Order: sequence, then structure tokens, then C-alpha cells
Amino acid sequence: MLLKQETIQNSYHAMRRTQGMRVRDIAQQLNITEGQLIAAHLGDAGCATDADQRATSNSLHAIRLSEDWPVMLASFEALGCVMALTRNHACVHESIGHYKNISHRNGIGLIQGEAIELRAFYRTWRFGFAVTESRQTSSSAGVSKHGVTQYSLQFFDETGIAIHKVFLRPESDLQQYHQFVERFRHPLQTLSEFASAPSRIAPSRCVTEHVDIRAFHQAWRNLNDTHEFFDLLKRFSISRIAALRLAESDFAQPLQLDQIESLLLRAAGQKIPIMVFVGNQGMLQIHSGTVSRVVRSKAWLNILDDHFNLHLLLESVQTLWLVKKPTQNGYVTSIEAFDEQGELVVTFFGERELDSPELQTWRELTESLAMEAEACLH
Repeated sequence: MLLKQETIQNSYHAMRRTQGMRVRDIAQQLNITEGQLIAAHLGDAGCATDADQRATSNSLHAIRLSEDWPVMLASFEALGCVMALTRNHACVHESIGHYKNISHRNGIGLIQGEAIELRAFYRTWRFGFAVTESRQTSSSAGVSKHGVTQYSLQFFDETGIAIHKVFLRPESDLQQYHQFVERFRHPLQTLSEFASAPSRIAPSRCVTEHVDIRAFHQAWRNLNDTHEFFDLLKRFSISRIAALRLAESDFAQPLQLDQIESLLLRAAGQKIPIMVFVGNQGMLQIHSGTVSRVVRSKAWLNILDDHFNLHLLLESVQTLWLVKKPTQNGYVTSIEAFDEQGELVVTFFGERELDSPELQTWRELTESLAMEAEACLH
């Protein structure tokens, strides 16, 4: 049964005020998507600054944006320093920096800033909102102190599942934000056209009976670049997880699940620069560099650095793999985490320059993990 707009708004106010729940968790509690919750707070008149005027304690206001995604992303640079967030159901990737070196080709947007690196797959983008949330902070005695207003740009697929978010920071250019919202404001400020969210099931191409194993193994050996791996999957009509299960042991080896924490702790302790890839159907976000503060907090494994945060829900990781792909510059080694449906959750590489060998320190770290996993089997 579809919830009325007023019901969604009242539920948001109650759960946010009394329980401090996140917007995404409130949406799950109401059995709707996050995009549907945001859309329930759309206004129908006024300008971008209406959000400031309407914002009261614990309030949410949204303005629907137009759908010219490449032009919109090209305008992000003017916002200054912001926080970029991409997530899937099990992992959250947050980077603080500037959107720079923005381009697009064949329906894919490229952002290659020093701190924010993205690949946007526009075919799945459907809705965009400028979101203003105002919350009242309290003193230790519980007395209201002052309001805090958070400005963001949020993008969703046709069902309302989040693809990407941009959060303003104190040093961001708020004037440019308001100009952005006015420029891309959608003429229609109502919305009721979300598609039904599909059930999460195992990928259909996990079956492997049709695969010529010998040809598949030879094709893997013949790889010259990591990007050719996607073509290999298409050629043999199999999913990524199925490919790892079929691969020769020289190229894919299962690891112990607890080794993902060991990987990050050792990389941090040895100051090995890594690359962290987190994506969904509409966006891939990449961090490159060393990490420092690796923290386990209940069900979550976190990286909590000044300009990069990662939050991984460990219980969602059901298989962990060490994967090697041949290139013209030697093997490139990755550590890949999958959920129970065989969907990729997060991938780790050693940082490397294009057309350069991978770091010896990264290779030694991953090989040590492989030997420890092998020892656990005996």
C-alpha cells in the first residue's frame, strides 16, 4: 500500500527527532526507497532560497532537478570543496575534495580530481534533488542550542535507490549552490512515478555449464589490460563471481573473510598506497592513496581518515577473493569482496600509475594473505 505524503513526512519528523535515525534507515523502516522519502518533501513553488525560509528544526525540503546529467556534473566544480558519497547496500565511500577534470563520453561521465575520482553511468540515472535538511542540536543538558543546515545534491535510479550524493561543507560556495539549483530546477515540482524496486537475487549468469573451460582459461591468460576483463565476462556470458570460481588457482584464490580487516590494518601500518573502488549501477567512486585510521565498530569496518572514509558492513561480505589479471606490465592483483547474491561490494588494488607495474609492497602483502588462507585449509 502506498503511503501518503503526509504520513511519510510525519514519520520522518518523528524518527529523526526522537531516534536520530538516518534518512536511509527511516525509508527502510517505512518500506519505501530513500528517493521516495526525499520526493515526499518536494515543494511546489518559490526559488532555491525557499529551502532556507522553510527550514525549521528537524525539517527536510527538496527541490527536483532537471535531467541533463553531463552538464550538471560539469557544474559541480564551482561548488568548491565538498564531500562526494557513493554507496551500495553494504559499503559507503566518502571523499572530501573538488570535482575537477570533468568530461563525458559514450554515456559515461569521468571525474578525475586529486581527491574525488568517479565514473558515472548515466543510463541508470533518473531523478535528482537539491536537499536541505535542518536539524536542531542540543547541549549536554538537552537544551536546544542552534540549528544546523545541511545542503546536498542527491541522485537516484528509477526506483529511488541512491546513486550518488554531494554534500556541502562549511567551506563550500553556498552562493554557487543556490545558483546551481536555480539553473537546474525542474519545471515540475511533484513526483509520483517511481518504479517498483526489484528483489535482490543472485545474478542470472552465475550458471557456468555452458562455458568452454579450456577456452575461458586461455582467454584469461591472454589478457593484456585489466579493462579487458569486462569483455571476457561478456564473451563467456558469466558473472564476475562465476568467473572467479572457474578461474585457475594461479589467478583466483578464495581468502578468509576476516582477512579483509587484516588487509587494511597492514596497508595502513606499512603505509602502502591503495585504491578503493565502491560502486553501484550508476556510479563508481575511487580512492587512491595511503590510509591511516582503520577502526572496527560493531558490524562495521571503517577507514576514518581526514579526507576519506569507508564504511563496510562486514556481515554482508560472504566471499573474499584474491584475483590476478595479466597485463603488459605484469600481474595486477586485487582483493574483491562479494555478498551472498554474488554482487561485488568493494575492491582493493595497490595504487599504480597507468602502464606501470604494481607496487612490490602491495604484491607482497597480498601474497602473504594468500599463504595464510592456504594454511587455514590444512
